Amino acid sequence: MPAISPFIEKTFSCPVCDARGKHRLLRERIFVAEDRESDQHITQYRWLREVTQQAHPPYFFLLYCPECLYADTAEDFAAPNKNTFLPLLTRALRNAGEKELLVIQLLGAQVKGRRADFETNLALHLLAVYQHSLPKKDFQDAYKIGRLLLRTAWLYREQGASGAQELHVALREDAARPERAIATLLEQVDVLKTALDQLAEKWDAFGAHLKVCQDEKENTGGGSVEDVFAERQKNIEPLLSSMGDEISRLRIACKQELAAAVKPELAKAERPARSESDLQAFFEKVQALWPSVPTDEGEAMRMAIPFFQRTLSSDPRIDSAQAQFSLVSLITDLLIRCDDLDKAFVMVREMYKSAATARQSCLEKLRDPNLDAAARRRFEARGNRAGESLEQASELRYQLIDLLIERNRPTIDKVLAEHRGAAREVLEKALLERGVPPGILPRLLEEGGSLSKGKKR
Repeated sequence: MPAISPFIEKTFSCPVCDARGKHRLLRERIFVAEDRESDQHITQYRWLREVTQQAHPPYFFLLYCPECLYADTAEDFAAPNKNTFLPLLTRALRNAGEKELLVIQLLGAQVKGRRADFETNLALHLLAVYQHSLPKKDFQDAYKIGRLLLRTAWLYREQGASGAQELHVALREDAARPERAIATLLEQVDVLKTALDQLAEKWDAFGAHLKVCQDEKENTGGGSVEDVFAERQKNIEPLLSSMGDEISRLRIACKQELAAAVKPELAKAERPARSESDLQAFFEKVQALWPSVPTDEGEAMRMAIPFFQRTLSSDPRIDSAQAQFSLVSLITDLLIRCDDLDKAFVMVREMYKSAATARQSCLEKLRDPNLDAAARRRFEARGNRAGESLEQASELRYQLIDLLIERNRPTIDKVLAEHRGAAREVLEKALLERGVPPGILPRLLEEGGSLSKGKKR
């Protein structure tokens, strides 16, 4: 068959501003994943048709609107009606403050022209992460943000560890830039404002409860509580009000200083970064406004983990045991890659329990003699999947235990040397007191393990 273009061109309306525009997408079913890493990163593709030009599929995962700079997955951009988070996201974008708009402009300037290269797609992924993180926590699509951050980590990985690390170090050395200090101060002011708002809510609740107490005492002839609390209440209320006013003034001052520091750089940002020095300068500007922007693979993965954890606990899309197991496996893999073995071990333990419970539930259903054939096949399939998940969790658990033992090896050896010949109970207590995870003790007690030769009491 003759070679074909890997792309098709379609016209969509922007989900946010309704501007019509042409977008280039990869054809469906034109390639398959040949090889994946443990975190699902595809390392090799196989094209099912001969193509007229090569294309790197991850560079075409997102679409964006050149008019308003809105960025989203190609799937949700093309079919916005299926995105239940879109109305609240649109409201957050339209209500964005000056700082947020500056970040969007800086990132959007790097995307104009949509080149199929690392720099453009890194900026596009960061633009999508930033925009979809604007709504309040409860209204965010945590699963999408986690996926975007994970894909950002993959972009850094594909670019190469050395280049990404050099960029990361250079940016850390530049952390003293005045605008970055102002941006960090603004973030802290926002934390203070949130805390004060919460205190004001609690104070209102206290006032309401005080009024109830007062009415009850008066109704029972016990006198009034007004004299006891009224003076304190009158003193505290103006303090809360004045603190709120001062924090608002401080926020305005920070934003004005930040805008004055960064706005002159926006004109320079219109030229997309195409070299390492350009990319570093671009990131310096973004970090001035968005200090937590991920600048390497590790940071992007660490930022993705809490979003995936929120998805696991509250997203109705993760409604099957298999979907839950897959997401737990992914979170565990990311924790291991981030060298957070303790949290990874907890995740694997929960994964093992969940798979065991699911398998046991299926076995109990299959014992029902009145179960019809269709239901029996369904529960058998679920039981088989749960059994496979159980085996995977068990193997992953053993691997994690080995990693934890290796990490704690100096402490284990030191405790054994200090308590040579002691009973197992004494060794176990000493290890736990030194911070050795309790989950690895059974392995140490196995035949041939470090504690297997301890004296039994």
